[in-house]
Amino acid sequence: MNKIYSLNIVRIGLITCIVLYHSCLFWTGNWFTSIHSTQDAPFLSYLANWLRSFNIYGFVFLSGYLYYYLKNENDKYKKYLPFIKTKALRLLLPYIAIAFLWNIPFALYFSKDLSSLLKQYLLGTSPGQLWFLLMLFMTFVLFHIIEKIPFFYKGRKLSFISLCVCIGIYAIGIIGLYIFPNYFQIWTACNMLLFFYFGSITRSGQIDKFLSDKNFTLFLLGILQVVLFILSGKLNLPNLKLQKIILLIINLFCHLLGAFVSFKLLFKLGKHMHPSSIINKLSDLSFGIYLFHQQIIFICLSFMVNKINPYLTTLLCFICSYILSAMMTYLLLKTRYTRWIVGSK
Repeated sequence: MNKIYSLNIVRIGLITCIVLYHSCLFWTGNWFTSIHSTQDAPFLSYLANWLRSFNIYGFVFLSGYLYYYLKNENDKYKKYLPFIKTKALRLLLPYIAIAFLWNIPFALYFSKDLSSLLKQYLLGTSPGQLWFLLMLFMTFVLFHIIEKIPFFYKGRKLSFISLCVCIGIYAIGIIGLYIFPNYFQIWTACNMLLFFYFGSITRSGQIDKFLSDKNFTLFLLGILQVVLFILSGKLNLPNLKLQKIILLIINLFCHLLGAFVSFKLLFKLGKHMHPSSIINKLSDLSFGIYLFHQQIIFICLSFMVNKINPYLTTLLCFICSYILSAMMTYLLLKTRYTRWIVGSK
């Protein structure tokens, strides 16, 4: 029970980081460009970039952790087709519903072209925050397939061969993103498979046995993640091809360390917290919060940018989007006719 509660804390902590990330992201100048700001907020831009270095990777890491737990310790997900059906109901149905009932209407409100929007959402190349649903579905499908490779497991432990396979698929994803369109987020799924894998081996205990002084080692890994993040923004080599390769390696380790450390810290926090029904309920709402929060931030920004302080704007965006998306999810979960929209049975 304590482990399940700790996972609820991980889920809440990561979704909070994602909402905060999107609340800060406007100040990087690379998001929601329908509005132009006359104000600068360099700290918020820096914070957004740092949150991006681990938040979504942490969620994929958590998914891999839960997958290993349910499949190898609770004997679930044994049959391929029922597994795919379960994940399709959980991820693809909400994708379709939110795309046509929520994302596309908001995009049209902000003067985007309907034909290009339909292409982006139907092919999954740029479906707003819903990219994560397609990516995660494809990641589940890929991992469930490659598990059948001989010697992928040694007993119930993931083998060295499994690591090599996941690294190889990661490389395929990198090449694919450069050469081909990212239809249905397939190349991103290839990249994220490695984080899913590390979540799985963390649950299996194959990571913890290498951490002698766990708390101190976790602290050092956290410091190293921050150092790598800073280095990735400061690296400036005369050879651009070499710089791209080195940046790719630095960012990979930065994301892996960020996902692992954020997961472990939140998990430890959950083990020291007294169980609360509010926490459990908020964990249940986290998926819906992810689905709805981004468009609420758009609306908040359209009313507040250039009118009030950037830091106050960010705070209000965070509070409003978090509370309103949680309330919307809560209402949708109240009846069986609407709960499928947010991935619930």
